[in-house]
Amino acid sequence: MNQRQRRAVELKLRSALRAELLEECGGLCQKCLSPPTFLGLSLSHTIPLGRGGKTEKSNVKLLCHPCHSALHHINIVGPDGHRT
Repeated sequence: MNQRQRRAVELKLRSALRAELLEECGGLCQKCLSPPTFLGLSLSHTIPLGRGGKTEKSNVKLLCHPCHSALHHINIVGPDGHRT
């Protein structure tokens, strides 16, 4: 399987996991239990792919943008353009 095919398989797997987790968590962030912001929910790997983590249910969570950004220490810009 070439890199393009592996990427396609990974994206299908992520999509299926995201749908399954959305149904299980009722569309809420799995960390703060809040409804998502206008940016939605992101699939976040507990053990990053770059560190050997897998895209499987035991290693992923759906996080709102603020929780996912805080996990990666990313500045968040709100819909008004201001950093939060």
